[in-house]
Amino acid sequence: MSLFQRILTHRLRFLLPFVVLLPLFLFLTSSRLPTAPVQVPKPKVHASRTPPPEELISYFIKHPTKPEAFGELGRRVQVLQSWIQTIDTPINTDKSPTLPADLEAFSSALFPYLREGKTSNGTTIPPLSALFGRHKPGSKGIVIPVGISSFRFATHLIGSIRNVLRSELPIEITYAGDADLPAEYRHFLTSTFTGVETVDIIPFFNDKELKLAGAGWAIKPFSLLASRFEKAILLDADSVLLQPPERIFTHHTSFLENGALLFHDRLLFKNAFVERQNWWRSQLAYTTPSTTWLTTPANVDQYSENGESGLVAVDMGRLPVFLGLLHIGWQNSKEARERVTYIMGHGDKESWWLGFELCGVPYSFGDQYGAVLGEKKVDEEKEKDKDGKETGGVKSVTRVCSFTIAHTDDKKKLLWLNGSLLKNKMGSSTEFWVPGHWMRDGVWEKGARKEDWSCMRDGVAEAVDRATMEAWSGSVEEAKRLDALVRPIVGEL
Repeated sequence: MSLFQRILTHRLRFLLPFVVLLPLFLFLTSSRLPTAPVQVPKPKVHASRTPPPEELISYFIKHPTKPEAFGELGRRVQVLQSWIQTIDTPINTDKSPTLPADLEAFSSALFPYLREGKTSNGTTIPPLSALFGRHKPGSKGIVIPVGISSFRFATHLIGSIRNVLRSELPIEITYAGDADLPAEYRHFLTSTFTGVETVDIIPFFNDKELKLAGAGWAIKPFSLLASRFEKAILLDADSVLLQPPERIFTHHTSFLENGALLFHDRLLFKNAFVERQNWWRSQLAYTTPSTTWLTTPANVDQYSENGESGLVAVDMGRLPVFLGLLHIGWQNSKEARERVTYIMGHGDKESWWLGFELCGVPYSFGDQYGAVLGEKKVDEEKEKDKDGKETGGVKSVTRVCSFTIAHTDDKKKLLWLNGSLLKNKMGSSTEFWVPGHWMRDGVWEKGARKEDWSCMRDGVAEAVDRATMEAWSGSVEEAKRLDALVRPIVGEL
């Protein structure tokens, strides 16, 4: 089924092209931008003429966006989406018989990393259709990018999914070439666990634009784009699931509503990275920011950490989500990530929400910023007034401390955490632990060094419930079992 046939099953029909293209033309020539907007060629006839799509597409192809033009690229993606959503109307097909080919050229100009595909009989498939067509309608699964350095944690995660949480969702292990994840490592994963497939994503893209081998976080959005799953949960290898992953697809209201579920980082660094905040706003000026962004503490209170990407859930059968992922992928391409993305944020973390925002894609964050799952501590502290002066009194302060970040579902139950089953993955490689308490909605006190744990205070502290404790304890035992099996491959842990 072609890209354009697939789209019809996922959306309502849109208005006729005259109704769509005239507002788009006015939008493109708007004077509200912080820098000079793209200049669309002037019509050669009466000024009220709506430029045909081929004319605008030709202009965009001849004038590609620069690596720092995140907002402008988002506007063009919105134009692409609007045109795709009109092609099934008969009058559109009659007036613009070459529109699909033009749209393929337009999308390739926006995203040079796209690559043609092939059918089983060798027929060439245009790039956008080839990538969209990889996602099998109705399919669901888990995608985990894995390299040599994260291989051990990946075995812990898969072992927990299969043997503790008892999930049978199919799993794709993605990697960037043989050197990234050698054959011996891949064979262990596919022979030890059921329903696991390994996928080298390099052949699906123009890697001259991406340089994914050894690029770490950059592989993540491309792992989703190249997946055969329509609905997919992307997991970092060192993530820990505390509930069966199927529940995200079936019960998480935010995912069901928008088809794009993200999670917040810790609430840290208020007013600390002014340049980052200013840059976000300069790019968001190219679109109409969503309520999701406008109400987030990162915007309202100037916190500098917004997104966390250890777990991302998407429905790529929804055209806006798929196109938003193309923008997120572009942010993680070699030139963009080295010049902007990984300078203005920590790795890929902020690229997810920003890509959806700039493309006008509805998405959801988990209800709360990062929580903490760890060890409870109660200390006595001297009381202070609002000016920070000691009053002479003493108060009891409860903290929960850890090296990891925990996240909840839409019912405020622990769902997953980022950081592995180890007490501190940056410290002892063999010290597992079973944390007994967790806290949310508090104030973070971040450790100064990697070997110092971070604490949350003044929040809602709770003992870990029985189901979560069983999931964690069972996962630790499974991890220890798997460690014995991987030693011949990885050596000393």
